[in-house]
Amino acid sequence: MDISIGKKQVEKTIEKTIEHAPKPPKYVEDFIHEGVKFFGGVAPKIGLEPYKTPALAVSASEDDENYYVYCDMAGIKRDTIEIYALGGGFTIYGERVIPDNLEFGKKINDDIEFGKLETCVGIALPKEISSIKTDFENGMLKIVIPKYKGRKISIE
Repeated sequence: MDISIGKKQVEKTIEKTIEHAPKPPKYVEDFIHEGVKFFGGVAPKIGLEPYKTPALAVSASEDDENYYVYCDMAGIKRDTIEIYALGGGFTIYGERVIPDNLEFGKKINDDIEFGKLETCVGIALPKEISSIKTDFENGMLKIVIPKYKGRKISIE
């Protein structure tokens, strides 16, 4: 007796099962979402796109002496902004809270991200992090990073 079935039939059965499966409660969805967010960055790629924290918009430029990084942080309060130095650059974090007076109707466009936001900037930092200058004004974070010139090595 041959009980083999084709790949298409298996895929169709799986789709129907998923389609009719009961939706988990909100707290279960939130738990799974947080787990994917936490492990998404450290888990190996298995063909699924890990959850990504919404990114902050950044522009960067340079001259002979410095790098200039501008990060659009409109609606983000200064006390929620954090910058962490990493091996090959730094990460900027901030949180944009939904204002109490914001009115919602039928969505036409939805480009503004709320909640925790972050972006990574791949500019090598100088050895002395204290030489980095920052300024936050009118929703714009400005970071001035002196270029690391390296240390001269003498030849014997």
